[in-house]
Amino acid sequence: MLMRYFVGVVAWVVFASCLLPGADAATNLSVLPLGGENSLYLGRADFESSLDKEVRIRINTDEGKQYQVYQRLEGSLVNERGEPLERSSITTGSLTGSNAFGTIYLQNADRLGFTDDLVYTSDQRGSNDSFTLIYKINPEEIGRSGNFTGRIIYTARVIGGGTQNQQALNVFLETADEFNISAESASRNNELAINTTDKLEDYVEISFNGNLNSNLKIFQEVIIPPRSVVNDEIDNELVRFVTSGGSNGNLYFQSSSAMGLKRELIYETDNAEDRFIVAWAINEDVSHQQKAGLYASKVRYIVMAGSKETYFDFDLNIESRPVFNLKVQYPPEGMKFNKLLPMDPPQIREVIVSVQTNLGRPYQVIQSVQNPLSNERGENLKDEAFMIKVEGEENGSITSKFIDFTPVPIGDVPIFSSGGQGSSAEFKVIYRMKPYPGMFPGNYRVGIFYSLGEI
Repeated sequence: MLMRYFVGVVAWVVFASCLLPGADAATNLSVLPLGGENSLYLGRADFESSLDKEVRIRINTDEGKQYQVYQRLEGSLVNERGEPLERSSITTGSLTGSNAFGTIYLQNADRLGFTDDLVYTSDQRGSNDSFTLIYKINPEEIGRSGNFTGRIIYTARVIGGGTQNQQALNVFLETADEFNISAESASRNNELAINTTDKLEDYVEISFNGNLNSNLKIFQEVIIPPRSVVNDEIDNELVRFVTSGGSNGNLYFQSSSAMGLKRELIYETDNAEDRFIVAWAINEDVSHQQKAGLYASKVRYIVMAGSKETYFDFDLNIESRPVFNLKVQYPPEGMKFNKLLPMDPPQIREVIVSVQTNLGRPYQVIQSVQNPLSNERGENLKDEAFMIKVEGEENGSITSKFIDFTPVPIGDVPIFSSGGQGSSAEFKVIYRMKPYPGMFPGNYRVGIFYSLGEI
């Protein structure tokens, strides 16, 4: 989607002196832009180049009377469509100490008025003098585009009657095209969609041009936190975002960051144009921990340019797809015990079993042993020689009937049961083979399999 508003781009003021009635008077007024040219170029109407510009006012008189100098806009500056420019777009002030005798006013910058504003009063003797006025464009106050023209009228007037002299300055102000800013998702429909299995990202592309404000800032805010239809929340680390591009400004969050709920500054610049991307993705490290479901959220991008504020909203849909996985890590040598002799010490084999699930339902891990531990001649060990024990992570508590060494059962037997919430788990299955007098020497092995099922 695209939002627009006008700001000034390029501006200049051309001062063309023309002597109005009173040309033969004894009090003469002259206007000279700094640099001695007939025109004063104010530069590009942004805060980098629209610096203060000076105009030198000089009064020569032989009347010996006190006089004053005024300035005013003859009327609003208007563009080729007859649209007026906001008066606040141009401000005026004076350069303190630039006069020699009288009193100079406009110590604080103010907008130009349509009525005579007093800018200078001479001393009692009406001495010749000169002083400097300052003009500046305020780009954030410009609300229209086009080529604007107008005039500033300067008047030197003797107090108590006498001559007066006027000079007119032709003013030209060109404002370029509109300030354009857009924010679009990859789908171009104001929607962002990510899920826990495809390992894909979605993104918002923000671009703008024609920015002439001192500082453009763009914020990101999650105005509706992710929730499922049953009001489940998401893990704070599940959804992450990262920014890229933005070569003409200061771009923040350029490394993957967790989605925050407060308003965060993601970009700022003083430049006229730029482009950057905000990409959204799932944190795979915690994706299996998030309960399955669809979580709806809304993300807002707030653009603050001068006194104007624009925002773009995007629906962020997060799908946590069902996970119900079993991983088994067998010992490197497998479940075999080679070259066993009756008087050998016990041997241990460990299997690490992990369950990843987000279904929120209880489950069991089933051990399947179809034949007893036997050697190459088919000779079996007695039950007490081959034992099983189940331990949780860091010897933590688990739900299993094999918390102490017990003979390995034949058949399909549950060795671990989850709690009612069916959380992911990891545990260790320890097998101990202990030789005994009278056993048959040889190489012993057994096939052990694991399966996962809901209760």
